[in-house]
Amino acid sequence: MHRVQELMREHRSKDEHGREDIIPAVIKPKFASTPNCNIPLCMTCRLAQAKRRNAQVSTSKPVADKKDILSWDRYEVGDFVSADQFVVTIPGRLPTGYGREGGNARFHGGNNIP
Repeated sequence: MHRVQELMREHRSKDEHGREDIIPAVIKPKFASTPNCNIPLCMTCRLAQAKRRNAQVSTSKPVADKKDILSWDRYEVGDFVSADQFVVTIPGRLPTGYGREGGNARFHGGNNIP
């Protein structure tokens, strides 16, 4: 691409006698800014120049006073409560650790309490 843009520019050359000649452009550009425009980067070059971006994630801790606030007045002792259980075939990662735990120490299912 640089070579093509070079062919779109006129060049000045000096003779051994000191005379200066102007060599016209080999390729006449359609637009005047074409020989000087920035060359677009390929996707590989763009990925190589990429910087890490902040995820804008904030963590919060639950308030101890409001632990069971959603169901504190709904149920009495002895009420019937249903729960579903599910099993997954692909073990999931635990929220703690670095993903190096064995397959038997990962999530294999869970409980769904409506």
